Amino acid sequence: MIIPDFVEVTLKIVKPLKDEEIEEDQSFKFTCEVSKANVKSRWFKDGKAVSEKDGYHIETINTVHNLTLDNAMVEDGGKYSIKVEDKESQATLTVKGANHSHDK
Repeated sequence: MIIPDFVEVTLKIVKPLKDEEIEEDQSFKFTCEVSKANVKSRWFKDGKAVSEKDGYHIETINTVHNLTLDNAMVEDGGKYSIKVEDKESQATLTVKGANHSHDK
């Protein structure tokens, strides 16, 4: 059977974002894998689009989409999401402050 080159692959999220919890000043990376290579994605934090000029490193390698931030601060915590075509995945980043261990 010959499969024509123009068969469109349906986009699916293969590996969704996962919730993360880190300490302040640590780096984090959200990774999302989709079923199609080299499709455009958009990243959001608390519903607002983020970009490299906001201090994030955004990269797409084949089907894998990454969002990285170095030296996270408490205010970097929130709900992150990625939109790829009509699909979306979201996860929560919790950043724990370095000086909040006095709750005993």
